[in-house]
Amino acid sequence: SSDLANYMEDHMEGGATWNAPTGGHMMWTRSSDDGATWTTPRDLPQIPHAYAPGLIMQHSDGTMYAAALIQSGHFWASNLPSNPVDFLRCMDANFPEQMAILRSDDLGESWQEVGRTSGPFLSRLEHPCSITEGTDGSLLMLIDGHAAPAADSQWINALLHSTDRGETWQTRSIFGDEERDVEEGHLVRLADGRLGTASRPWGLWMTSDDEGYTWSTPRPLLQF
Repeated sequence: SSDLANYMEDHMEGGATWNAPTGGHMMWTRSSDDGATWTTPRDLPQIPHAYAPGLIMQHSDGTMYAAALIQSGHFWASNLPSNPVDFLRCMDANFPEQMAILRSDDLGESWQEVGRTSGPFLSRLEHPCSITEGTDGSLLMLIDGHAAPAADSQWINALLHSTDRGETWQTRSIFGDEERDVEEGHLVRLADGRLGTASRPWGLWMTSDDEGYTWSTPRPLLQF
């Protein structure tokens, strides 16, 4: 739309018009010498409006996974119409945003999109959509999004669970802070078996000792 075009021109240094006839490409590369050298970047599946892939992970069975945020409505998330009819039309056309799940069964030689999910969210999402292997071999994915379809909505975490190699996802838990945003976190497996995640912009640290069903009270990694 013209509103979106004007917004991008105003908010990107040098403007938002450039020659990219094939669009932006999501790509990946790998190293076999501890990062000293890297392969030529290769395409991941090209998905319209996909922003960026999150962390690429490898399952214990060798399968590789990644997820990419499809940015269908970032502009509209902070510019939702006030008129109820226009509001619902805007929501229907642009939301909820989705995560595209990518899978490789041949050590990254080829990738396929195998599923999409928005989790429990109704409007805007954010990356990096971090995927981790559960203790039972299933997949756990940390995502975050707006708690409500409103311009000043708070960012909340959700942990999703898949038992069919990423094709479908169920919400395992929704968690965050009562007053502060939690967004763009990574999910890690700690040495003692717990799950942990830290988030921006407040550096809040949360852990789970029951595979993500419940989480500790958020606490800052550092006192700002």
